[in-house]
Amino acid sequence: MFFSLSYWFTLDPPVVSGGIGQALFFLFIACFAMGCAARMIGVRRMPDKHAKRLMDSVGLALLIMGFLGVGLFFFSYEHIRLFGARFWYPVWLLGLIAWIGYYGWVAKKRIPLWRQREEERRQKDAYLPSRKK
Repeated sequence: MFFSLSYWFTLDPPVVSGGIGQALFFLFIACFAMGCAARMIGVRRMPDKHAKRLMDSVGLALLIMGFLGVGLFFFSYEHIRLFGARFWYPVWLLGLIAWIGYYGWVAKKRIPLWRQREEERRQKDAYLPSRKK
């Protein structure tokens, strides 16, 4: 039943009042809280501007996904047919996985490149004349 298409592509919302519903609600609230924490920590404690920018983006993504998840949970809880349908849950999960993959790629590939370019620019600027104060 869980793997059949008719289970996922019905417009009837799932029952979210049981233990699984509470776990989903906790997951969505945890995403929202981690997004708030990531944005606060990113501003204050990250060592360089690239890590701050990445942490700020990750925090925003978690905030958005937490907010969308709570909205999805609300629509399911209120039995609103289209917006509370089951197929939104895998869509939400795919969006979260896509964002995690993108930010992982940025952390592994782009940030070292940005740091290298910044270091090259800093080395080149050492030989250029600057304003005298």
